Amino acid sequence: MRRRDLLQLLPLASAGVVLAARSAVDSIRFHDPSVQKAARPLNILFLGGTNYVGPPTVQAALDRGHRVTLFNRGKTNPHLFPELPKIRGDRDPGKPPGLAGLKEGRWDLVIDTWQDSPLAVQETVKLLDGRVGQYIYISSIAVYGENNYEVRAEITEETPLPSTRPMPSDFSVVLDYPASKILSEGAVRKGWSGISTVLRSHSICGYYMWSGADNQLYWPARVERGGEILAPGDGLDTTQYVDVTDLARFIVHAAENRLNGIFNVCRRQLFVEYLYGLKALTAAESTFHWAPVHFLDLYGVRDFDQMPMWVSRSKTPGFFNISASKARAAGLTFRPMATTFRDVLDGFHVSKPADFEFGVGGRTEGISRGREAELLKLLERWTPPRPPEASAPGV
Repeated sequence: MRRRDLLQLLPLASAGVVLAARSAVDSIRFHDPSVQKAARPLNILFLGGTNYVGPPTVQAALDRGHRVTLFNRGKTNPHLFPELPKIRGDRDPGKPPGLAGLKEGRWDLVIDTWQDSPLAVQETVKLLDGRVGQYIYISSIAVYGENNYEVRAEITEETPLPSTRPMPSDFSVVLDYPASKILSEGAVRKGWSGISTVLRSHSICGYYMWSGADNQLYWPARVERGGEILAPGDGLDTTQYVDVTDLARFIVHAAENRLNGIFNVCRRQLFVEYLYGLKALTAAESTFHWAPVHFLDLYGVRDFDQMPMWVSRSKTPGFFNISASKARAAGLTFRPMATTFRDVLDGFHVSKPADFEFGVGGRTEGISRGREAELLKLLERWTPPRPPEASAPGV
């Protein structure tokens, strides 16, 4: 799989979502009655708030006793949070009523998860600056770019971002996902006079976090089904993700503590730890058969999509080696892995049929059970290539 393809898949993995029609989105699942109220309630403006990262973050803020106002079109999950004040509008000022509802009012902070035209972020920055204390923008590790992934063993917030085109002149200009996020970050960091907080998340997972890509579902579902499992590499490559509830809590934490700057938000595990952690969630008997990179390449098994959540460290050492040390030092915490992936599996079971098959019918994420069986037979007979013999000195 080409590295640029990884970047184009990131919106599916960490910023965009298509929710299955079989399941209605609610927020009560994210309610935690054990959470203590904040010492000082904040007045929060959430741009969006009813999809993907929105519901768990709004609920986390409400659990802490904060006041939340939602600004959105009222089209996605309009049944959510009926008790909250809502301002109807559109991020494109040219689409009535546009941003008219935001021309007055004051808030302690604004939370923005926008992923399309960076002009939308630039416009809200201009409109709200001076009336809102802190701007929290949810970005993505996609901003680091394929060149950084291929040459850096670890990526931090100080890693230089690739150059990109200038801010577009109008909303009709279509940018790729990384460029949109880079320009949106720039609009916040350069245009906001108060505290600006940029959170760069890796692949987001949770109960409602499945997408058309299914990349967060493959391994939890596959391990739960048990049997002989084709696993990529040697187990020593790393994988990364962030539980949407952990992300939501850190967003609220960043607001309460007025965190300023850029923070990578993700957890990192060896792939062997990831798979065996999933195995601990089920009573199904299973065996992992580790397939070397050469074998997978030989038989056309693509990393990241056919082997989700994995790329070889020999090819792309930085992609799943994003440092979150700064965020952890600032207060980022992680729920137990078992809790995270029980949520993922619960979401899988209510959104997919019992016989759901990966890797068929146009789905590129994961491999079908038939294809996996074929590859396991080939792996059993496979002989690794011999390394070239070194020439004798002077020859």
